[in-house]
Amino acid sequence: MARCGSGRRLYHVDAAGEILQAVPLADPIRSLSFDRTRNKLWVGSRRSLTAYDASGQAGQRIEIGRSGKLRALAYDETLDALWVALEDRRLRRYAPETGEITLDTPLSETPRTLVPDTQGGVWIAARRHLMRVDGGGTERLQFAPFAGNGSSIKALAVDPREGSVWVANRSAVREVEMSGELKPLLALGAEHPRLDIRGLALYSDAIPPTVAITLPSEASIVPTHQPLLQVRYADQGIGIDESTLQWTGNGSPLPVSCAAQAEGATCTPIARLPDGLNTLQASIADLHGHRGQSAAIPFTVDTRPPEITLNVPPEWVTNQAQQALRACEKTPSQWGILCLGRV
Repeated sequence: MARCGSGRRLYHVDAAGEILQAVPLADPIRSLSFDRTRNKLWVGSRRSLTAYDASGQAGQRIEIGRSGKLRALAYDETLDALWVALEDRRLRRYAPETGEITLDTPLSETPRTLVPDTQGGVWIAARRHLMRVDGGGTERLQFAPFAGNGSSIKALAVDPREGSVWVANRSAVREVEMSGELKPLLALGAEHPRLDIRGLALYSDAIPPTVAITLPSEASIVPTHQPLLQVRYADQGIGIDESTLQWTGNGSPLPVSCAAQAEGATCTPIARLPDGLNTLQASIADLHGHRGQSAAIPFTVDTRPPEITLNVPPEWVTNQAQQALRACEKTPSQWGILCLGRV
């Protein structure tokens, strides 16, 4: 599902691009931001902010007043707050529940767009300059991330893991660290001369892989100290980093030799597992470093031959030609002694 706006109308669109709902508005839309905490969309007009739910019903409304005109807004999940950039070179922060202004500070330039830095502050783009304002309202950085023609900033997208920001102009993008360090420029216009970037989105995989041990099976008995190990894994996001596969045996790292594939791996322990009850776990990370772990699988290693004891009294003498005997086998420790036959 997606929510978008144009002019005086707000659209609710499904994953296939079909319009589910069109909500008419009294004032033209200037900016939109989704509030994940409340599952509501904040719609910014010239003089107010209004929260809309999934059914298109308007809820909380925050008046900006006549002291400024809204230029951009962004919901900050870290602070549970709304950042609002005003045309008169001011930055405000509002409490969504009450509409209280918790910060009101001047800016050195007229803002165009903004995005929270996930560290309590906010990145703000003017026409050619990028600014970072901390949670107390102090402007920490102000510089031009691009040089030459086409250097006007068109879009921002923050990396939620580090607070760095990706900046786009008409034909190039680059990453800027929290310290202001500029990463290498990615010039896209050389291959696409008519390119005109209008928006920017950063994909971040936050879901770890799923991992499941398929061999040995739970509560099984294996007759070797180095049993065959098999694991299956999958990732919904950017993909698996097969080199990060790790095994633990009885709570300690277990060295293994593996043949890894896209969906799983077959491994053999290098160290010998002891006879008796053992527990295995496997884990693997995706390309963003999120590690998934399997459930713990208990199984038994039993490499010792059975010990059969014939319960016959010493110097046993009988006048019966046929006897019923009982043989007892010493089995794995959790089962004790198994006896077959009868006396």
